[in-house]
Amino acid sequence: AMGSLVELGDLSGCDALKALSDGQCFSRRTRIKKVLSEHLAKRSTDDWLAILEPADFWCSDVYNYGQLMKHAGYRAADMELVVERPNGTTVKTTRCPIRLDGRQLRSARAAPTLGDAENLHG
Repeated sequence: AMGSLVELGDLSGCDALKALSDGQCFSRRTRIKKVLSEHLAKRSTDDWLAILEPADFWCSDVYNYGQLMKHAGYRAADMELVVERPNGTTVKTTRCPIRLDGRQLRSARAAPTLGDAENLHG
């Protein structure tokens, strides 16, 4: 999404990407996605990361929710929050990652349900 198609083509050995210009990112995105998905499927994620990361190409492993919750970075960020809905049930969700004056933004109160205007200001 943020790297050069030409550079990615060079790094990955994908001739179809090398033939494109960086100015075609949006106009040819359907074709680019198809080319990338077929080409990247030829090797493992670890193989691609070993090529792209040393070249400082913006890339990352993509986790499913279970993998994410076990990741040290996610756990260190303390992203989980339990909120109470207006009907008294609780829901585990994620909190806003932004800090103000070094403090996390937290609230145990869930957003109001659709049409529940009376709980907006209570």
